[in-house]
Amino acid sequence: MKRRFALLALVIATSAADAQIIRRPVRSQGPTQWVGFTAGLVQPALLRDGTTSSTWDFGSATEFRLSYEKVLEGAGSSFGVAGGYASAPLLYTGGNGGTVCLSGCDAKATVMQLLAIFHGGDGLGFHQAFELTGGATAYSGFKTTDNERLAPTKTDVDLSFSIGYGFGYGLSPTSSIEVVQAIGLSIHQKTGLAANESNMPRSSTTRISFRLGLGGRR
Repeated sequence: MKRRFALLALVIATSAADAQIIRRPVRSQGPTQWVGFTAGLVQPALLRDGTTSSTWDFGSATEFRLSYEKVLEGAGSSFGVAGGYASAPLLYTGGNGGTVCLSGCDAKATVMQLLAIFHGGDGLGFHQAFELTGGATAYSGFKTTDNERLAPTKTDVDLSFSIGYGFGYGLSPTSSIEVVQAIGLSIHQKTGLAANESNMPRSSTTRISFRLGLGGRR
């Protein structure tokens, strides 16, 4: 009889252990991809363009940016691409094609970016965030506020880089909000500029982003 009770207890214990193993939840390790939706206030520096003999004194503008990043497994960071767009106001002075603004004209231009982006910092609750970008900034559509065309009439593309640092708050394992302050640098063509004139304008951008995680790992 004791042997039968012992055998029954062993069967019950084994069944319970198997049930616990089967029912044990698989813990998610977070997303494999991030999609970012960003709005930023850009404060660019003055840019001198020797090709058109003009000066572009950009004012503050709102930039909208989308990004897609692939998570680097085990690194706590991600790498991908980002595209930005802004319709930027500026004081345009000079020019050698189309309308010439010797005393300066109120104008606007389209500024677009295509960048490689490295992002670090994610998680639940408050966390630090940083990013590095590198790619191209394109200037086009120069017009006065009276809709008169200004030079350059073709898209002008510069190499651009930036570094940013800030803080975020993880709402869930797959969503977060971040505020990042970035300092940018562009390399404009030196053609037509004096030797002591800089062709490397700097900019400052404050961005707020909503990040959405996709494809959770297990």
